[in-house]
Amino acid sequence: MSRGRELSKVGGTTQTISGISTFVGISTFGSDVRIHGKLDVDGDISYDEMTSVNSKVTGVSTVTDIRVDRNINVAGIASVTGVLDANGGATINTLKVEDLTEDRVVIAGTGGEIEDSGNLTFDGSTLAVTGSETISGNITVTGNIIGNGDVDLGNATSDTITATGRFDSDIVPSTDGARDLGASGLEFKDLYIDGTANIDALVADTAIVSDLTDNRVVIAGTSGELEDSGNLTFDGSTLAVTGAATVSTTLGVTGESTLASATISDLTNDRVVIAGTSGAIEDSANLTFDGTTLDVNGDIEGITHVTRPHGSTYNYTVTVATKDSTHRYNGSGSSNGYVVDGTQSPVLELTPGRTYRFTLSSSDMSSHPFRFYLEADKTTAYTTNVTSTATYTEIIIGDETPAVLHYACSSHALMGNVIVTKSNVVNTDYAATLRGGLTVTGAETTLSSATVSDLTSGRVTYAGGSGALQDSGNLTFDGTTLTAAAGAISGAFDVDGATTLDGLTVAEAASFSAGVTITGALDANGGASIDNVQIGVTGDNEIDTASGNLTIDSAGGTTTIDDAVTVTGNLTVTGNLQIDGSTTTVNSTTMTVDDKNIVLGSGAANDAAADGGGITIESGDGNKTFTFVDSTDSLTSSEHLNLASGKGYKLNGTTVLSGTTLGSSIVTSSLTALGTITTGVWNGTAIGNDYVATITAANKVAVSSLDIDGGTDIGADLVDADLFIVDDGAGGTNRKTTGTRIKKYIFSAASGDLTASDSGAITLANSGVSAGTVGSSTAIPIITVDSKGRVTATSTTAVDSTTIAQGNSSVACVDSGTGSIVATIDGSTLATFAAAGITLSSGKFVGGVTGDVTGDVTGNADTATILQNTRTIGGVSFNGSANIDLPGVNTSGNQNTSGNAATATLAANSTITANNTANETVYLTFVDGATGTQGLETDTGLNYNPSTNTLTASTFSGSLSGTASNASLLDSLDSSQFLRSDTADGITATLTARAITPEADSTYDLGTNSVRWANVYADDVRTGDLHLSNEHRGGNTIDGSWGHYQIQEGEDDLFIMNKRSGKKFRFVLEQV
Repeated sequence: MSRGRELSKVGGTTQTISGISTFVGISTFGSDVRIHGKLDVDGDISYDEMTSVNSKVTGVSTVTDIRVDRNINVAGIASVTGVLDANGGATINTLKVEDLTEDRVVIAGTGGEIEDSGNLTFDGSTLAVTGSETISGNITVTGNIIGNGDVDLGNATSDTITATGRFDSDIVPSTDGARDLGASGLEFKDLYIDGTANIDALVADTAIVSDLTDNRVVIAGTSGELEDSGNLTFDGSTLAVTGAATVSTTLGVTGESTLASATISDLTNDRVVIAGTSGAIEDSANLTFDGTTLDVNGDIEGITHVTRPHGSTYNYTVTVATKDSTHRYNGSGSSNGYVVDGTQSPVLELTPGRTYRFTLSSSDMSSHPFRFYLEADKTTAYTTNVTSTATYTEIIIGDETPAVLHYACSSHALMGNVIVTKSNVVNTDYAATLRGGLTVTGAETTLSSATVSDLTSGRVTYAGGSGALQDSGNLTFDGTTLTAAAGAISGAFDVDGATTLDGLTVAEAASFSAGVTITGALDANGGASIDNVQIGVTGDNEIDTASGNLTIDSAGGTTTIDDAVTVTGNLTVTGNLQIDGSTTTVNSTTMTVDDKNIVLGSGAANDAAADGGGITIESGDGNKTFTFVDSTDSLTSSEHLNLASGKGYKLNGTTVLSGTTLGSSIVTSSLTALGTITTGVWNGTAIGNDYVATITAANKVAVSSLDIDGGTDIGADLVDADLFIVDDGAGGTNRKTTGTRIKKYIFSAASGDLTASDSGAITLANSGVSAGTVGSSTAIPIITVDSKGRVTATSTTAVDSTTIAQGNSSVACVDSGTGSIVATIDGSTLATFAAAGITLSSGKFVGGVTGDVTGDVTGNADTATILQNTRTIGGVSFNGSANIDLPGVNTSGNQNTSGNAATATLAANSTITANNTANETVYLTFVDGATGTQGLETDTGLNYNPSTNTLTASTFSGSLSGTASNASLLDSLDSSQFLRSDTADGITATLTARAITPEADSTYDLGTNSVRWANVYADDVRTGDLHLSNEHRGGNTIDGSWGHYQIQEGEDDLFIMNKRSGKKFRFVLEQV
């Protein structure tokens, strides 16, 4: 297998070949191959693309496309059947292009191809151009230029044409009356003409005609010749006409003219005369005046009104532009203004009930916020029903909207204009000055204040002709007194305040809205209807008299009072009083009724109808009632019935209950409780426990009759507060006593060796021994105890601090002088006692040791029990009762140890545990020598991760199998050490290569139809036919269908074929 084929199997990384490499057979490279040295090819070489520096080719080479970034030297003939692209330029001694025609000028065609045209030829002396040609740049011609056909000089008004030579021909325009010589802003200086100047119309700054006379008006004479006449003169200020003059055409007057009268035949009666086009006097049906009323139908000159149709919302498009002469505030405020629907700052007429949106670009709205104000100077912002966003401002017009608003920029002055709301309501929330007439057609108009200049102070205002406010000197009011001239008042006279009249005759109905005081008699023969009557004394709605008596006499009829009557004094009714209302309320504190029998529920048909009848006393704590109840056929009281002393309850004339006695007629009762029975004999059955009262008299209950066996145990120890029954003096009088007295009685019987107090405290009798401590560190106490256990005597005996003798043996304790005591037995040291512990010099412990032993214990115990707490040694439980086996020590197994052994023999075998999944870095161990005793070592550059199965090393030497993640060093391997060639090989890596070339042309694929590369990134892709198919991806994202197309190149066209339908198409290309 060739080295090239081996390299072709490696993808995703750059392959570097050092030294001489020989390729035998066909080598295919999947990517680019870069050769930094020399490439010798003995046979043929075929490649799609080659990039090289200083390549030398001998013999015949067929190249489809060749790109040379530097120089190419061809010693022989180079035949190029395709396109030769020399971006860096080419030096060619002789170049022959077969498809060029003799004498045609060579030009660069499509794609820079050298070509020619029959429209541009050069025969060695003459350059011939056929058809129209455009020349950009300067052209200098030393000879004559003959231009046959149309000639365009300059393509913009900024181009200039300079003609130094003289014209030797007529200058005639191509179309009559369509071309100008000069312009209004660019005029020729002087015009020199020797012959006749035929001009349809002449506009000249100045003109001199030699045969005209000074101060005469110039007129057109015969054949249009300029001439004058002495009948029509003008001295600079006055136009003088000699004789009658009829003006049948336009009369132009620049100064002031005084005409005694003038008749203009094309004017219409009652129309206002205005200055029309070029100052012509004319009129319009939109502006009329009938001698009284000026009627304007349309716009006012200088202000453009924009009226929008009705609709739920109307959109205005607003832009910002430099003000022009049509802007209302041109020359004032900001230099910019609003343009509304293409018009500079128009007056807007908006209709109530509609929504209007003014839309601006976000940049215009940010720089020039569109807002509404009550004044042009933006003193008061108007925000009612206004919404503003980053791109529009919206307003809802209603009857509450002011009649006049101003739209303006909140950041700059005078950019907008006026808004007129076409509302029938004048909003009085804002001050308004009316310079013309005000016509109000609504039902009502409210003005907070109004000033009418032609009214006189102190005069009463009234409605005059056509409703105009006016006044008169016959009716005045100075703030307190209304004065009317004689005969000034006729008809009804309405006086609201107090009025004093010397005499008043009322012939018709009169209305008085306030009090009327009549000092004389009031005679209303025809009757009187009086809302507020005062008779006799002062008081609203009051009929009273100063005499003390007032009689209302209906002459035997009925006096009816329609509304409520309030009587503040006493009311005496000498006849019967009948009250037919539903409720009668008596608020008097004392009520006396002479009637001995008060009838309630009058007319009740039966007991059911009388049910609930009775007396109710109202109380905030609850009403008190005495009522008849039909269901129980009884009178029921909600409260107690308290009878006076000596009174009782009787049934059929017999007393059944009094304050002290239950009547003898009561022989049967269901009494559940009785009070104290002081006398009498009980003849009934036994009285239950619930009905026996407390027995307070002495000697009424014998102790023998008390039954305590059935009592409940106290359930606790006796305490001093517990009570006991005592027969006092055994005289039959039972009394109580506490536990304290019982203790005192019991302990008081103690005598002799002890005494007891009332509380139970016991005091022992003195035995003659004083209180104190007996014995010391140097004295042994001697205590005498009698038969009663009492200490009767005490004494001490001295302790020998050095020797204690017992029989024939003695124990001596000697201070060693070094903080310890040495004990000896019969002269031999037994033990040394010190703070650190007890040291036995000879002998041993005999018997058991109770308690903890701290420190080291040497020697052997005669016997020992098991450990109190079991311990673990090497993972094996040990309690001291028997020997144990330790794995890895005296039996097979493993032992976990730490630390280093001082000496160890070689292990014959080691047990290794698998670690296949841990995500960690482990290091491989190795030794320095092949045999003998060696220490284990590691290298940080050689490690392995069990989780990812990744072995990492800086350099590999020798055969490898598996997948390589980095093949940058594979160039050091020979073919026996490289990858296999079967399709099962896989490479997962990023390949950076200089060039990858297939082993044979058009034989091998990059990817397959089912397994494809995701993207190919290349600056220049050169391929044969281009196949496009998205079947593999399941179709497109537009309509979900899939297609298969093939793009093929033709000599002059680019074709595309639908591989599914077989249809063929040609690309339409535009040459650039």
